Amino acid sequence: MKTANQPCVPASFLKSKGDDVRPRRVLWFFLVQEPNADSAELDRIDKNDKALSSNSLVVRLDDLSGTLAISTVSGQKEKSKRRDDQNFSTNMLKLQQSSNVPGQLEAYFLERSERKERVLGSNESRKIRDRGLSSADAGARDDGDEKGNVRLKVLKKKVQQTTTTKKETTNANACLIDSETRSNETEGRRSSSTASVSTAPTPEPRKTCLHDLHVEYRGKIINFSGWLLPVQYQEAIAASHQHTRSFASLFDVGHMLQTQASGKDVTEFLESLTTSDLRNLNRGSAVLTVFTNENGGILDDLIITKDDDDRYFVVSNAARRDEDTELLLQQQENYKRRGKSVKLQFLDPLEQSLVALQGPTAASVLRSIIKINLTHLSFMNSVETTVFGNPVRVTRCGYTGEDGFEISMPAKIARTLAQAILDTPDTKLAGLGARDSLRLEAGLCLYGHDIDEETTPVEAGLTWLIAKRRREEANFPGAKRILSQIKTGTVKKRIGLTVVHGPPVREGACILTPEGERVGKITSGGPSPTLGRSIAMGYVPPELAHYGGGILVEVRGKTYKATVTKMPFVKTNYYTAKKSNLKIPFLFIPKGLTYLSRKSNLTTCCFLNLKKSNFKSNLTKLNNNLPNSKSSESGDYLDKE
Repeated sequence: MKTANQPCVPASFLKSKGDDVRPRRVLWFFLVQEPNADSAELDRIDKNDKALSSNSLVVRLDDLSGTLAISTVSGQKEKSKRRDDQNFSTNMLKLQQSSNVPGQLEAYFLERSERKERVLGSNESRKIRDRGLSSADAGARDDGDEKGNVRLKVLKKKVQQTTTTKKETTNANACLIDSETRSNETEGRRSSSTASVSTAPTPEPRKTCLHDLHVEYRGKIINFSGWLLPVQYQEAIAASHQHTRSFASLFDVGHMLQTQASGKDVTEFLESLTTSDLRNLNRGSAVLTVFTNENGGILDDLIITKDDDDRYFVVSNAARRDEDTELLLQQQENYKRRGKSVKLQFLDPLEQSLVALQGPTAASVLRSIIKINLTHLSFMNSVETTVFGNPVRVTRCGYTGEDGFEISMPAKIARTLAQAILDTPDTKLAGLGARDSLRLEAGLCLYGHDIDEETTPVEAGLTWLIAKRRREEANFPGAKRILSQIKTGTVKKRIGLTVVHGPPVREGACILTPEGERVGKITSGGPSPTLGRSIAMGYVPPELAHYGGGILVEVRGKTYKATVTKMPFVKTNYYTAKKSNLKIPFLFIPKGLTYLSRKSNLTTCCFLNLKKSNFKSNLTKLNNNLPNSKSSESGDYLDKE
């Protein structure tokens, strides 16, 4: 009987050519029960040899590219025809020798092995763990095994990702999007490079206010940027993705950094770090902007909401929490030394929750719970209200391309409000996997992948983030380089790609010219559940960035045709006020009404509601207010156009 810690690869995922066994899509099934399981239950699973229990762990090393995905098979019977032990050992040896197993995978196996050991009480399990790996040969045969089965030797010392450099930190939290045809494969965040190994102690991952809710709804929890968050729930990520496009989904984004900035000099303070025009931003409006360094590189992307001339609300990325906090505090000290007033309050994620309700039915769902008029709350606008007797901020924005809201609220009402939202029809929880595939379809950047400290807003196709007044004043960090790029161009440009035929294109894949010259890299990529094809983003020279142009992408040594595609890949559905309900200035009415008197009643005749039903009556009222004389003394003629 196979031991519970033995990796098993279904034969259907091996592509054979004679004696050459090539991995087509490598799946490692690692059978581990929850701590309350007993040995009899494990024996039952092994004897069946045809099903994985509902709480068995699935660890996938995708395409031998170092891509790590972890999920749990929920109620799915996975039939696999196993080869005889000798062939299976040979195949696994080849697979593991050709795989670049990330350190985080080994660390994860160690953690699960320790849990399994408590269940089995097995001496053999202890020997496997204590033996560790004395070399890089993770796929070596177990000399004590008469059948020659390959056993995955678990590291004795837990391998942790290093946090000594910013780049390694962001690489550890990359994006993961996998095929929508596999209902139980994890898609959340993917790392395309081997995780760095560090023996330094790593802080324990933190939990958001809604962690217990994710566990109750059987979310598959992973460590993302030092936070325990669900990558998906019971249904496939592609199904959750499509549900968000059709109805509404609730995302926990409480790990993001929420900051309140205030003081009489706070507008100047925030503008000194970003490229936005906050001085002319309307109260209650929000703006997407970036922190930039002196070389024009992007330190982070964030949303700033203007509550008043001396009060702002800032939301930035969780992966850049430490860097953003340090940046803000250092600049605050600089302003204090100059005698200027700036106050910063970093909200504790365990005291202030943040959720995102996204999808076409999000407004109707929220309207039934929060008594505010959402009709006048358009995209990138915010309002403060009271829910369950507590202050709540509702901002109409999101990271999916759909209409939606981000709701910031005290932790004490977070569970109650989240449950009230979930109790409405056709509203479900969604995890990191669906959020990532949705943002990719919307053409939105992920920090650390599509944008970073080495990439300027111009290169990333985000020139529109540089406000007109700020360009004229040229007083933001990195202005010299950024303004020069706006005027003369760049050496690289972010583009969208569509691959109709071929495997999903992942981060790190090479982009080639039609002649085969390598000219760029993919920064985000995966299957699009909405379009049914593979999409990606990457950087190429400007001469190759023309829409409709043909280029090549390289996946596992083979090249596939791709087309440069305009982003977003899927049309966005951001909410704006309906034009039919707006009053249009008189200057835009049709030809024929060419005269407006200075002496006429401007209150009644300057504006018209151009609905067909009352246009004629409004036109009559306007004519009655116009003077009979057309002399220049009584009025001015307007351009007929």
